[in-house]
Amino acid sequence: MKKNLLILSLAGMATVLSAESKFFDGYSYGGIGFENTTYQESGTSATYGHIKSKATGTSPVYTTGNLVRVNDKYDFSLDFSSTLLARELSETWTRNGAALQSTNMDVTINSMRLLGHYKLDDKNRIVFGPSYSLNSFKRFNFKDTNPNDTYLVNGVSIPLNVDDTDGLLTEERVATLFATFGYWYESAPVATPNTFRFKLNALCSQPIWNSASNTGFEGVSFSSLSGYKMDINGYVGYPIMKGLELGMFVGYQYQRKIGDDKSQGIVWPDNTLQTIQAGLLASWNFRD
Repeated sequence: MKKNLLILSLAGMATVLSAESKFFDGYSYGGIGFENTTYQESGTSATYGHIKSKATGTSPVYTTGNLVRVNDKYDFSLDFSSTLLARELSETWTRNGAALQSTNMDVTINSMRLLGHYKLDDKNRIVFGPSYSLNSFKRFNFKDTNPNDTYLVNGVSIPLNVDDTDGLLTEERVATLFATFGYWYESAPVATPNTFRFKLNALCSQPIWNSASNTGFEGVSFSSLSGYKMDINGYVGYPIMKGLELGMFVGYQYQRKIGDDKSQGIVWPDNTLQTIQAGLLASWNFRD
């Protein structure tokens, strides 16, 4: 009798463990929100001294992706995020601390991550894999704040009495491939009845390939790998029906390109890009 009870007990435990593994299944998600962006450049030259710029603004953003269950030890996730509609950012320039000029800027930020998950358990994971970003910075409405000075367009001085900047637009495009690793936490299976679900990840990324160019300088490109990127993302959701939960997401990203780089006499300065995202997110898995 005791032997039979032991067998039944072990069978019951196996059933529970199997159910837990099954419930920690993959899922898809999609969301929309807002993204506050701060972009800064900083450089020094013998001609102009120390020049700094700073642009800030907020644009709508969308995010989507999925997590795919592979087995008890491994999963993988695919995540996308992009500026939905670029809003004008106000950019100010200073030289040696004094106001120099202002411009308007449209910033479009696109990112993609493909991460493998090594599961310490279903909730705690070590993640690693490639991530890619493609960012666009369009500058226009150059306005000098010193009537006796000159414009700086992509770091090149334009005398006010020589060039009319009305209608001038330049675009800088930066594509970067990163090696990414970090920590990922899932508190519960998606859409668990009567349960708040929390998700958190903290990621560090190192550039392994880069290409930067500017329409103001045809044939000039940069490929600096000096820098890094850090991401912290969080989510909390609650089921609203079987297989579907609704929640809120927040995220912070800090990307740094360290030092000035020169190509054919043109400088790509030290710069930082910071974003804060927040919005509504739906997650779902309608499989039984």
